[in-house]
Amino acid sequence: MVVLVTLVLVSVFVVGIKTTGTIAAIALTVTAVMLVVGRIAGARERTQRADGSFARQYMYVEDDGSARELAPAELEHLNTEFDGADGNRPYIKRRYSSLTPDHRMRGYLLRRKLPNYAEIKPSPAAPEA
Repeated sequence: MVVLVTLVLVSVFVVGIKTTGTIAAIALTVTAVMLVVGRIAGARERTQRADGSFARQYMYVEDDGSARELAPAELEHLNTEFDGADGNRPYIKRRYSSLTPDHRMRGYLLRRKLPNYAEIKPSPAAPEA
């Protein structure tokens, strides 16, 4: 797979040099690399969502700055594929200090981005029926 991708990118670069010039060939090659990397990352995320491992990488940050483990319903919701324009998709923070559009701290954050000083709480108890 890696060899095939490398051959395709080299071919794109060589054809770009012959037809458009060096700068355009570099731009074309960079674009091709970004497309390949994006496709690989998207495939990995879809696989993780399908097997349920995607959501386990995250914790929920509360408005007070503490973090907690996810409840089973939240795990299921986070593993769901959403359209980019879907208003029901979860808010995934890029960094711990990121705020929501209404200036709140809450949101899902990758575990590895959680600072050491943040308090970590257990998952909320399932509601009794």
